[in-house]
Amino acid sequence: MKNIISKTFCLILALCLALSFAGCGNNAKDAQEAKTTVTAFMDAVVNLDMNEATKYVDDQAVIDSLELGDISGLAIDTAIQQNPEMAQYKEKFVPIVDKAIEKAKEVCSYEIIAEEKESSGFVYTINLTTPNDSTAAEEQLKKAMEEYTTQDGLMKLMGELLSSGKVTLSSSQDEIINATFDVLLDKIINALDNITFETKTEEINVTVSKTGDKWLVNTAELSKE
Repeated sequence: MKNIISKTFCLILALCLALSFAGCGNNAKDAQEAKTTVTAFMDAVVNLDMNEATKYVDDQAVIDSLELGDISGLAIDTAIQQNPEMAQYKEKFVPIVDKAIEKAKEVCSYEIIAEEKESSGFVYTINLTTPNDSTAAEEQLKKAMEEYTTQDGLMKLMGELLSSGKVTLSSSQDEIINATFDVLLDKIINALDNITFETKTEEINVTVSKTGDKWLVNTAELSKE
């Protein structure tokens, strides 16, 4: 009888141990998958790639509502709304905006500083660093453009265009404007190479919950930030 009880106790103990280890394994797996999701999501965010970010959220419509899928196009459209006469030169602004976004991405970063398990999933506390307001950057850009923003500067530019053969005295107004744009845009892009963005670091919380068989960022919680 003692042997039967002993063997039964050992079997129960072994089963309990097996179940406890299985539980630990699932918890570890959940934590790893949730961490993979939040890392992939934040990588996309700091790379300003909202199309990629939508792959890791539970409601794509929330991200779509921010209209950040095409940051470059959005920035250009906003600039043209303020200066409608520039609409015909829309394509010329693309390399400038793309360069500005590239420079902005250089200062975007994040650090996960805490992870907390909750009934709804995992909550990550993250320090997110992004460009501050663009005032300082705009001032740097204006300074780089001072050479051509005065009347004398524009006359100097016209002289350079004539001497280089890019325009002639018989060139049309559109030809002159296009040639002027090309020079100014090149100068802006070169200035952007040396521009410095001031940054700000904010603490945000990102909740990752399991939806079906996937761990996804909870956009309802994200939108509260």
